Amino acid sequence: MLAFNNNAGMATLLVFVAIILDGADGWAARKLHAQSEFGKVLDSLSDIITFGAAPAYILYEAVFHELSPALGWGITILFPVCGALRLARFNVQNGMKRYFVGLPIPAAGGMLALLSFFKNDVPVIVLFAVSLLLALLMVSSIRYPSVTNFSPSRRTIWFVLTLMLILAGGAFLFEKQLYELLFAPLFMYAAYGSMIYWVRLVSNNKEQGE
Repeated sequence: MLAFNNNAGMATLLVFVAIILDGADGWAARKLHAQSEFGKVLDSLSDIITFGAAPAYILYEAVFHELSPALGWGITILFPVCGALRLARFNVQNGMKRYFVGLPIPAAGGMLALLSFFKNDVPVIVLFAVSLLLALLMVSSIRYPSVTNFSPSRRTIWFVLTLMLILAGGAFLFEKQLYELLFAPLFMYAAYGSMIYWVRLVSNNKEQGE
């Protein structure tokens, strides 16, 4: 609704609040021994909306509505569809993993929403290509480090809550700089997994050649 009313900044900020809360609810469920298949499926349904449909619509309202309907709606719909496939694959995997197969949808959704702030600096075709790349990375076989086993201390929890307040204040004072700062760690995470994948692929090809 915020994106529909030309408030992409606050809409994107709420996506990042949701990223933090998405990690917190899984941590709380493990601590309280309240994990269940019902909760797992409900979490995935929430993720499809929060990190799939919402970021895609934010970028559509900011940029892609200027394209032809086929291209604009096509790329907008593709992202949550790939996100749903990514979550479905995650749900059928058993046990805790040291890595994720495919770019996690919170990271992809956060980056997608942030692309709306580069609309005046980057050609539309580049934003289109990045959106397509993020969708494909979610359904790829590239492995990304897992943080599901991370157990924050009480001090860390208070630090995260304080950081959330600072981000909320910064959104009003230094809007563009804030979102550029938020984009950096997500980009490095996505680039790290891709880089390791290609390094291993080249290494394996050399070993087979020898």
